[in-house]
Amino acid sequence: MNFAHIILPLALKGPLSYRIPESLQQRVVEGSLVVVNLGKSKLYTGIVASLCDTPVDGFTIKEIVSVYDSPPITREQLRLWEWMGSYYCCTLGEIMKAALPAGLRPDSESRYTLSRYCNDFHLLSDEQKIVLQALDKHKKTALADLIKKTGIKNPLPTLKYLIEAGYASSGHFLSNSYKPLIRKYVRITVSNHSQAHEALDNLKRSPQQLQYFEFLLEQANENYTDFSIALNDSMQATQATGAVVNALQKKKLITIETREENRLEPCTEVSGLKTLSPEQQNCFNTIQNLHSHHDVVLLHGVASSGKTEIYLKHIAQVLGSGMSALYLLPEIAITTQIISRIQAAFGSKVGVYHSKFSDNEKVEVWKRVNSGSFQVIVGVRSAVFLPFRKLGLVVIDEEHENTYKQHDPAPRYHARDVAIVLAKQHGAKVILGSATPSLESWYNCQNNKYGLCELTERFGKAASPEIIVADMLKARKRKVVQLHFHPLLIDEIRTALLAKEQVILFQNRRGYAPYLQCTECAYVPKCDQCNVSLTYHKNQKLMLCHYCANKKPLLHSCPSCGSSSLKTMGFGTEMIEDEAGHFFQEARIARLDFDTATTRRQYESILSDFSAGKTDILIGTQMISKGLDFENVAVVGVLNADNMLNFPDFRAFERSFQLMVQVSGRAGRKNKRGKVIIQTTMPDHDIIEDIVKSDYQHMAEAELLLRKNFKYPPYYRFIGIRLKHHDKRILHQAAAEMASTISNAMPGRVMGPQEPPVNWVQMMYITHIVIRFENALSAVKLKTYLLDLKENISKDTRYKGIHIILDVDPM
Repeated sequence: MNFAHIILPLALKGPLSYRIPESLQQRVVEGSLVVVNLGKSKLYTGIVASLCDTPVDGFTIKEIVSVYDSPPITREQLRLWEWMGSYYCCTLGEIMKAALPAGLRPDSESRYTLSRYCNDFHLLSDEQKIVLQALDKHKKTALADLIKKTGIKNPLPTLKYLIEAGYASSGHFLSNSYKPLIRKYVRITVSNHSQAHEALDNLKRSPQQLQYFEFLLEQANENYTDFSIALNDSMQATQATGAVVNALQKKKLITIETREENRLEPCTEVSGLKTLSPEQQNCFNTIQNLHSHHDVVLLHGVASSGKTEIYLKHIAQVLGSGMSALYLLPEIAITTQIISRIQAAFGSKVGVYHSKFSDNEKVEVWKRVNSGSFQVIVGVRSAVFLPFRKLGLVVIDEEHENTYKQHDPAPRYHARDVAIVLAKQHGAKVILGSATPSLESWYNCQNNKYGLCELTERFGKAASPEIIVADMLKARKRKVVQLHFHPLLIDEIRTALLAKEQVILFQNRRGYAPYLQCTECAYVPKCDQCNVSLTYHKNQKLMLCHYCANKKPLLHSCPSCGSSSLKTMGFGTEMIEDEAGHFFQEARIARLDFDTATTRRQYESILSDFSAGKTDILIGTQMISKGLDFENVAVVGVLNADNMLNFPDFRAFERSFQLMVQVSGRAGRKNKRGKVIIQTTMPDHDIIEDIVKSDYQHMAEAELLLRKNFKYPPYYRFIGIRLKHHDKRILHQAAAEMASTISNAMPGRVMGPQEPPVNWVQMMYITHIVIRFENALSAVKLKTYLLDLKENISKDTRYKGIHIILDVDPM
């Protein structure tokens, strides 16, 4: 094969053809990572999609520059990418960029160097002088380094001028972000007691060298030939300097060797699997039987019913047959406790993969999955892209969670659905697990597409929490509401704290207050780049935009009328933290949201403190609602159920039920029944009544009937089209034309165009069109039609600069 079709990490319609040089013929195979040239000088890392004998007619074919020695992308991965590209209306290049860690695909980087010295230095502007002085004639400088050196945020216009004037030049290089972890170790060269004593005698006149060498002999404990110790550790322990180490090396008493090491912390403590209860064992057997005629089985188990132990036993069975397993979680926030449980069961066979890992760590996980040393992967949605070998089982925990859906950038995939396709390609089985399954999965069970197994009781016969509805409307009329707390909730918290028990308070909005408002003229501070009010964050003394992260200092007077009467409206987790501190002054209070847990360590620290009993009250957003297991939580308070129920989305009732049932599941584990207090002004709402009764089936039946009557998923399918432009008039004109064209081709199936509630984000106007079509309609033809239409409108000069995004199965 003389030619290769190469996938590049760009939004191109398809792979590009390149000639394989004779010197690389034996090394270029399907899936190989290669370096190719695109345009005049840019270099890219690409993937060989396929090989062929003949070139594409009418094009000049460039040659592949080089091939990486790293293992190729597997055939199963390429097949999955092709399916995703077709199903989610995206390019293979976009999938490649999302799938491969940056350390596996070095990017093209421009570097600048000084070409000649400037004789007319005084004629240059101050910025040009600074940039020219920062450039080195003998060293190629990357743009990021130049910005650091000069402090100039955007030196590109200056660089362009200097290059055109001949003072500077630029070139393209591949920048590899992956750096293996290299560590230095010390070995002693003596091999017996006699040589050791002789060396010590010779070092008597060099006390520092003597002290360091004595330490090494002590650590070796007569195991002279096999002993080694990390150089940094040994120097820290003895306060030895580099000069001491160098002197001992010259005397040939020690040698220094370097080793490439793994960054990932090994787990060696294995406690094994717990014995299943009779109910769990029965459920395990049922899933096994269902897997004989269903590839996918839904495990519908109430909170705290012990679903995780059932997953682990299925994983153990798969590992016993020499296959691997993937355990998907909706987000990093719930991985901490689950990971420790899985590692306790399977030890060093377990690998973890998520977005908070560094590029170096991601590359090392990738390599160990590819080599087979990691047989169980616990990860978030991006873990579906790993190079699995002999995949036998996929577990998708909390399968209903909307965080499995990738919204931006492309590919806009749903990890649950991709994982099911991945499993099918490997011939693996799938277990979906949830206390509150998505209506799509429940519908598939009712139609016998998926198998269904149910666990209706908590593990150990533990009692389900008592759910009490606190009527905020009546309480306000009676004027007994204290700040944002119903008196019933305050009493229950006090009772729990007196009994040395813990409390969780749930408010699904971070910050102190959603917005500020002037009481004189009703002015509300808004973001300069988005059509949304700024959220007040008291601890930071800032007003933040939660859409574009724009920051503004806190206002002390109204810019519209000059009044100093600015009032907070609504409440977030920060305000609840303040109010809880006011009511329960002796309590130790912590907050868990994206403001307090920006890193994995912060998150783990907050949870470990709560788990260890160092925190009495934990306040948080939906981060506290998922999969966490605390033994001493007696009370859970849902501060504002109305916000969720009134959200303008056809899934609002389903999601409200899921979220409130999930957070309720944190209460009353083990021997004591917990209490859940739901504050709402709508105590008679059907969803609230279903939550109180823990009646998922009633909620699902009612919602599915509504979905069927109004032609919503799962009975119909949606493709969302999001259009964005800086000019509102151009946007509306393009959207109207697109909607009209689709409507003519597909009468009665177009909704919109319609502006979303926040219709201006990052200085771009937004409008939406939704295509609603029957499940029986050919989605392949429809997607091809929409992609062609998108391309035609994007090329139209009237709509220059328009962004059109297709989102299949939007959430």
